[in-house]
Amino acid sequence: MVYVVYLIQALAYLMKLAILARALISWVHADPYNPLVRYLYQVTEPLLRPLRQVMPIWRGVDISPVVALVIIQLVEWLLVRLIVLT
Repeated sequence: MVYVVYLIQALAYLMKLAILARALISWVHADPYNPLVRYLYQVTEPLLRPLRQVMPIWRGVDISPVVALVIIQLVEWLLVRLIVLT
């Protein structure tokens, strides 16, 4: 069971890191044809796109990455607690 917890925590960490990297890249206007930028978009877009469709842009700022980070953190916490308590 411990390995499942570690796997969940590692996957959540990597996803949070990818979302943070994508947010930073969007601020510096990196080359969209760069392989790393394309990979980050491919990994994070399935989570961010539905959030953008539901949430309005707040004062010209896309806050979907912040909401995604909170959701990932909550899901990670919930899954770990469910596994540890069973």
